[in-house]
Amino acid sequence: MGYAVLKRFSERDPNWHPGFTEQTFLAQTEAIVGWGEVPDSTTPLLSAIKHPVLIINGSNDHMFATANSYVMFQQLTNAILSLYPDSAHGSLFQYPELFINEAIYFLDH
Repeated sequence: MGYAVLKRFSERDPNWHPGFTEQTFLAQTEAIVGWGEVPDSTTPLLSAIKHPVLIINGSNDHMFATANSYVMFQQLTNAILSLYPDSAHGSLFQYPELFINEAIYFLDH
């Protein structure tokens, strides 16, 4: 599908160039996919972060797996986790008032 989008861009403007190499594209794709994998929960890498963290995610996010938000929440010692119902990657746009209220609460405390 991504290649189809790039093809359509080049069809619209024959001088268009994506501005990146195939090597860069593949490296970025590998990094995104790797980040999306649920890490080994026996190695809590995030536990070194002591700052407050607000984690917002949809209850059904396929782009960044919802389960990863819970794993992150378990590893962060000072985190708040909020999962928005019946939503995916754009959950904060589906529930803007809820997000704003949670963000204000988080920033005020």
